[in-house]
Parts: sequence; C-alpha cells; structure tokens
Amino acid sequence: MDILAQFDTVSSANTGAKLELTDANGAAVLKADGTPLTITLLGKDSDVWVKAENAARNRRLAQGPRMKLTAEALESEAIAALAKVTTAWDFDEPCTYEAAVRLYTRYPLIREQVDVFVGDRANFTKASPTS
Repeated sequence: MDILAQFDTVSSANTGAKLELTDANGAAVLKADGTPLTITLLGKDSDVWVKAENAARNRRLAQGPRMKLTAEALESEAIAALAKVTTAWDFDEPCTYEAAVRLYTRYPLIREQVDVFVGDRANFTKASPTS
C-alpha cells in the first residue's frame, strides 16, 4: 500500500502551504525586512475546500431547474471558497474570513495568484514548506 501514499493529496492539502506573492510583473513582493510577503493556504483537495464547494453546489441544486445563476454570484462563491482556505498571512490586518473576502474582492491580482496556487497539487506535496 505504500506506493499509493504518493496519491494522498488530501493530507498535504489539509496541512497547507505558503504562497509567496508577486507583483503584476512577476517580481517577489518583499516586506520591510526583505522576506517574501506570504499567504498560507489549504489546497483544493482539503476538507475545507471540498465542504465549501459542496455547500455551494447544494445551494444551487436546492433552487431547482429554474435556478438563476449570475456571474456575480459565481464570483462571490469563488471568493468565499478562497477565503475559507486562507489560514494565515503576513499583513498587518488579522487573517479572518471576512478580511480575506475583502482582500480577494479588492485585489484581483492576489485572488488570481491564490486561486492558481490552491489548485496546483504540486504546492501541497510532502516536500512543500508549511510553517
């Protein structure tokens, strides 16, 4: 069974990993002390992400066949899911769900980096730094 351990993406996604933010040109964003500005995130295989996605799908299904789906609602759901898997960051503001929603709503460049990062299973391998 040990050979199957390499397919366990849930454990590492639940542990989380740090995303080092970059600016619009791809350059690392550094804090005053010269270290990278980071956001710690759980992956899309994490229990938190799966629960958020299932809840969103269940809400849509409960609306029945005449469901009204808007681009704004889909964006709001996506931001909410990203906020739920955000566990820590290096900003001055405390990391809360509400603060993460505001951050991802106001800064699409950060939201895009977070979305790509949480969806890339390679970021959540056993070798990924998580502290």
